[in-house]
Amino acid sequence: MAIGPASETVVLVAGGEPLDARLACVVPPGAPVVAADSGLDHALALGLRPDLVVGDLDSASPGAVALAASRGARIDRHPAAKDATDLDLAVAAAVEAYAPDRLVVLSGGGGRADHLLSLPALVTAPSTAALRIEAWCGRALLLVARPGRPVTIDAPAGSLVSVLPAHGPARGIELSGLLWSRTGLDLAAGSTRGISNVVDRPPVRISVTAGTLLIVRPDAVDSLPDTTVSTPSHQRTEERAT
Repeated sequence: MAIGPASETVVLVAGGEPLDARLACVVPPGAPVVAADSGLDHALALGLRPDLVVGDLDSASPGAVALAASRGARIDRHPAAKDATDLDLAVAAAVEAYAPDRLVVLSGGGGRADHLLSLPALVTAPSTAALRIEAWCGRALLLVARPGRPVTIDAPAGSLVSVLPAHGPARGIELSGLLWSRTGLDLAAGSTRGISNVVDRPPVRISVTAGTLLIVRPDAVDSLPDTTVSTPSHQRTEERAT
């Protein structure tokens, strides 16, 4: 059920470790914010105001849930025994509620290894193929190239960029702006040949003609402005904690 007008971009905050404060600058003004379980606490700490909270809420703090509800957020509570992760459910809820073209995922990384590995699996899955996805995981940025959907990266020269085939082989890969640029590159499933390339002449352009390509900038957060959370954000965090 839609809870607001269609939005080009939706921000989804995942659970796990707390977020780097610099990630606040990647949140578009006015974009709807969806929190997956304890991602609610992380969203509030970053100064965000979630519109939708999804999950079994076994790890979100009761105070954060109460605060979000008092501010008008919809709480979409699921049973603990379920067939999908809170993040997966949150993605589906975000698509249903806002019909976005682009999804920005904020995750602090860390936590359980199975949950951590589910993030790249989810962003490259066929179920998310219609979305342009930008997933921040710890200090890394994950992007996805698909046929007809090239990715352009404006990263500083010397930055690392890795490409990995997802869910099978990736064929007809074109890499430009990198130290090891290629045309017509094929990567077999599980290949590590695309690891640790280097930005040479930005912007970088990456495309693929068949298959799905996971693109990783391991230290992307270091390219963000070194800002701190604003005073209102701290005030909101204190209000949540009381």
